[in-house]
Amino acid sequence: MASCRTAPFTVIGTTVVVLLVRDGLGVCLWAGDSRLYRLRDGELEQLTTDHSEPSDPDVESLLGSSNVITRALGGHDEIDLDQLTFEVRPRDRFLLCSDGLYREIGANDLKALLEQG
Repeated sequence: MASCRTAPFTVIGTTVVVLLVRDGLGVCLWAGDSRLYRLRDGELEQLTTDHSEPSDPDVESLLGSSNVITRALGGHDEIDLDQLTFEVRPRDRFLLCSDGLYREIGANDLKALLEQG
């Protein structure tokens, strides 16, 4: 993926989360604050850890909750992804999403959506 340059020395990156499931094994790769959630036996669990730092409290009070992404695609020449490998059970359900979803509707609504199928 090519980066988008908006001005000299300004690079815009993107967050990413990828899931591959095969033969009872899951592998997730991610960068940034895009997340992988798993619903298992009625429990919603966030499997990824955000690559972000809390923003300045004064900025948050003016603009609402936000954060500074510490890792993304397109921000550097090399891609630095975290990897997680885990067991997948037959009734597991997964949600891959960006902060645009989980910040808007919250964990209880995410769980309800996954339970509906």
